Amino acid sequence: MLSKLFKKKKDDGKTCKLYLPKESELHSLEDVPDVAFAEKMLGDGFAIKPFENVIYSPVAGTASLVAETKHAVGITTANGAEVLVHFSTDSVALYGRGLEVMVRTGDTVQVGDPLIQYDWDEIKDQITDTITPVVVTNIMDYLYEVNLQAESEAVVMTVTKK
Repeated sequence: MLSKLFKKKKDDGKTCKLYLPKESELHSLEDVPDVAFAEKMLGDGFAIKPFENVIYSPVAGTASLVAETKHAVGITTANGAEVLVHFSTDSVALYGRGLEVMVRTGDTVQVGDPLIQYDWDEIKDQITDTITPVVVTNIMDYLYEVNLQAESEAVVMTVTKK
C-alpha cells in the first residue's frame, strides 16, 4: 500500500515545463521595455538575456511559427501551450538583417535546441537590448507557476492544461 503512495506520477500529457536556457540570465516580464510584454498583454511567462549570440529553446514541442522577419519563433507543446520566443523588443525593424533562424515551421524542437542566432556587430546600432520575452500566448487555458529564482537549465515555468 505505501509503495503506491511514493510512486512517481505518470505524465498525463497535461503539463509542460519551460526551462531557463543555457547561457542566459532570467528576468521578469516586467523588466521588458515593451508595454505589450511587460503588462502581459500577449500572455504570461518570463524573459531571458542571452550571454552569447544564440537564443535556445526553453521548451520541447513543434515549431509552429517562424516570423518572416526572423525575430520570433512559436513552439506548440504536446499539451497545446503556444510558446512565443521573441528576440529583443525592437528586432522586427531589422527585417531579418543580422538574424538567422535555426528551425523551420514543423520541426520538432527539444529543450536547448538553438532557435535564433544573431550577429551582434551587425545589429547593435539598431536594437536597444537583447532581452527576449518567452510567453505562453494562450495562457488563459492553463494553470501555471513561474519561478523567477530558477538557475540555468532549471524549470522556470510549469504549465498545466485546465
